[in-house]
Amino acid sequence: RALRHTAASLLADRCFILDAVGLNGLALAYASAELRADRQIVLSAVARNGFALEHASHSLRADKAVVLRAIERDWRIFRHAGDELKADLEVAHSVTQWNGRSLDLLPEKLKSNPEVVLSAVQQ
Repeated sequence: RALRHTAASLLADRCFILDAVGLNGLALAYASAELRADRQIVLSAVARNGFALEHASHSLRADKAVVLRAIERDWRIFRHAGDELKADLEVAHSVTQWNGRSLDLLPEKLKSNPEVVLSAVQQ
């Protein structure tokens, strides 16, 4: 929240934002649009707090590595993944391994995949 009152020049400073998201991933919410599209910054943010994915650029919410890293922190962030990734077998398998209830969030096509369903059942 302190970043809400920070000068715009700092919020556009890559080094500053990289340090900030390293301390609190949700600091990504205050970064400039350009930095919310910076893969390294977003990966650092979601590694600290998966919910930082909500503040990433649209293109990075569709980046499999970024989404998988966010899911490792909290499976519920899957809701904020890009639509293509929500239908991705690898991502679906990963999210159901973390929590079987995530099966509700998957497209119908994946809900009928035995591998995905069994992964969810194991939880």
